Amino acid sequence: MSRRSVWTDERGFTLIELVLVIVLIGIVVAISSSSWYGVVEGRQVDSATNQLVADLRQAHSRATNRLQTWQVSVTDDSSNYTVSTTSSSSTYDLDEDPGHKIVSDTTVIITFHADGSATVPVGAPTSFRVESLETPSKFNTIHLTTATSRIKVVP
Repeated sequence: MSRRSVWTDERGFTLIELVLVIVLIGIVVAISSSSWYGVVEGRQVDSATNQLVADLRQAHSRATNRLQTWQVSVTDDSSNYTVSTTSSSSTYDLDEDPGHKIVSDTTVIITFHADGSATVPVGAPTSFRVESLETPSKFNTIHLTTATSRIKVVP
């Protein structure tokens, strides 16, 4: 058997076929990466919202368990909020990467009482948003029902 007869049965891809496959893969990657960024940004907003909601619920639980008043101060157009009682105060940030902010009409001070209720100053909003700085259309709204201290997140 000669060398030539061995190679005649071999088949491969042409350069045009390889370039076409590479271009198609590039298009698929470009489309998927743009939608993937939106998913990641949405998850980061969810994470920041869950952090704030967890701290609000913890302040409510501490107020009812320790029979003392706890306050959460949410500042408009900021990523910081403060959880305090008469003897201590702690400031928290929504996330390590400053990519999110709290949006409300004004600074809201939510006071959780030992009886399980919550109050806000007269005229202060009982709902506010956590939104992305890069994509303001990505946000979650937090609603507070003062009579029951119910905290609800609306995506």
